[in-house]
Amino acid sequence: MAITPERNDIDISKLFTWGKKVELVDSNGETLLELYMRILSDEDVNRSRIYALRKAAELRKKLRIQDSDERLAYIQDKDDFDTEGIIETVLVTELPELASKVYSEMDFPFPKEPKSDASLEQVEKYQEELDNWEDNRSIAIREELDKITKKKREEYAAKDINILYKMYESAIINDLCQKEMLKQFKNITLFNACFVDEKYTEKLFSVVEQVSDLPRELKEQLITHYNSLDITTEELKK
Repeated sequence: MAITPERNDIDISKLFTWGKKVELVDSNGETLLELYMRILSDEDVNRSRIYALRKAAELRKKLRIQDSDERLAYIQDKDDFDTEGIIETVLVTELPELASKVYSEMDFPFPKEPKSDASLEQVEKYQEELDNWEDNRSIAIREELDKITKKKREEYAAKDINILYKMYESAIINDLCQKEMLKQFKNITLFNACFVDEKYTEKLFSVVEQVSDLPRELKEQLITHYNSLDITTEELKK
């Protein structure tokens, strides 16, 4: 079978430098800047992760230094707490993880569908249960979370305040480093993804710090544009 010119002329290089032209706009919708953005390769993504992990590790070291600016800014001194206050603070730091665990593990099945010969009243009741399912599930999750936090509150009340402070310190540091890692990963991703030319040879930013210093609104636009990059089925067919 002869190969058609259309199929013979496919440029597969697009699969390896997938990107598009994007615009940054101001609050009035006026164009501030046009640039080209491409999706990162797996190798680039891995390098970005390593960069972000190193930045998070740097922050962790600073947070553990007693008189560092970072520690003074984010971690309260033990003398600022009483036992009740530190328990509540520890519980607050644990709450997102606890909520996620309860949300993923709770078995809250959908209402059972009535039989085909069910009465109108039974069908109405089933529909009402469906309509209220999400709200009832949320209530059940909150109730389960309240039970868990109450139990933990009683457990922590028996601990020495020095142990509680170590728990607080560890939780705060882990949370801050997690956020730092995510922030730096976004920064390095945007740094590597943005170009001034359509051939993706000249980067828009000369250093990562320029991404960090961007106004929040502009950085969010870049993140949204990057997340929208994808190889569609239609493009692959071309």
